Amino acid sequence: MLQGNKKDIEKLLPYVSERLQKALAYVAATDFSKVENGEYEIDGRNVFARVNTYDTEPKAERRPEKHNDYIDVQFVARGEEAIWYTPLTADCVETENKAEKEDVIFYADPQEKNCAVLNS
Repeated sequence: MLQGNKKDIEKLLPYVSERLQKALAYVAATDFSKVENGEYEIDGRNVFARVNTYDTEPKAERRPEKHNDYIDVQFVARGEEAIWYTPLTADCVETENKAEKEDVIFYADPQEKNCAVLNS
C-alpha cells in the first residue's frame, strides 16, 4: 500500500509501473471539484477513473475485497475516509468470486487488520 498527499505524487512516479503512473498523474492534474461523477478513460480500459461522491459506509457493512487485473487508487477530495486492509494469506476466506466479470473477489472479515485514514 502506498499512502501520501496529492502534492507529493510526482515523487512517486519513478518508482511505480507505467499504468500506475498514468493513474497517479491523472489524480495530480485533476481538480475533482469540477469533475462530475462517472467513469473516465485515461488509457482506454487499461487505466480508468471512477469518480464518486458518497457517504462512507460503516465498516461492518463493507466486505474485504481483492482485484486481479486492476489496482484501486483511492483519492479523497473532500472529507475523510478510513480504509481497512490486511495481507492476503491462506487464512483469508473467499466468500464471493466475481473476478471473471467484475475483477473483484470478496472475503470474510479477517482478524488482522490495518487502517489508513484518508482525508482532503
